Amino acid sequence: MPRHRSENIIEFLGPGAITSFFLNSLVISGGMGISFFLCLMRVLKSVKGDEIEEVDVVIVLGRVLDENNKISRVFKARLDFAFFLYSIGVAKKIFICGGLTGNATISEAEAGKRYLIDCGVKENDIMIEDKSRHTLENLKNARDKIRKLSFKKLAIVSDSLHLARARDFARGFGLNCLLYPAYNSDEKGIKYVWRAIREAFLLHWYHTGVAYSKLIKSEKLLKRVT
Repeated sequence: MPRHRSENIIEFLGPGAITSFFLNSLVISGGMGISFFLCLMRVLKSVKGDEIEEVDVVIVLGRVLDENNKISRVFKARLDFAFFLYSIGVAKKIFICGGLTGNATISEAEAGKRYLIDCGVKENDIMIEDKSRHTLENLKNARDKIRKLSFKKLAIVSDSLHLARARDFARGFGLNCLLYPAYNSDEKGIKYVWRAIREAFLLHWYHTGVAYSKLIKSEKLLKRVT
């Protein structure tokens, strides 16, 4: 059965995620929203990403496919920017993340790979991980594969509001990555505001979950996020 991409982290964090969700809400309300506001500022501060530098590999975070296995607008923007970096020699390799989600019959990574090959990227320069269902798994699975290779300098491509969370997830997994925002990948108007708020909440929840896992000394939960 196809699996749906979940960005609420419940499935990935396991049973402790429900508790951390309520703790997250308690911390936000108890602190009068100050910690949430700080997360929101971090989300907005990260939208410009980092200065472009030459890297060994650029990691493209997955995105659920549209009907008939078509690349979504946001995923296409991420892939297009990775292709741009590859075409100008900034990225030597492209690593695409994303498993089988939504109603698709192929993985996000496989669809992205086919798209980039059609764009002119050499197949040998594309690597994929096709088991992940959300951003945490994207980066955890990428980390596990990248560690087996000789890559040292990494970059992540995603839409700009996603970058703050991607950076902290990556750091949690021991990956030090540059962040590159994909052109034309963001929502507009009120959707942009809502996405920023949502990203701030998920970022806050992630850190609450990590703190909770450390507090109760749960190796099982920590293993999922570090």
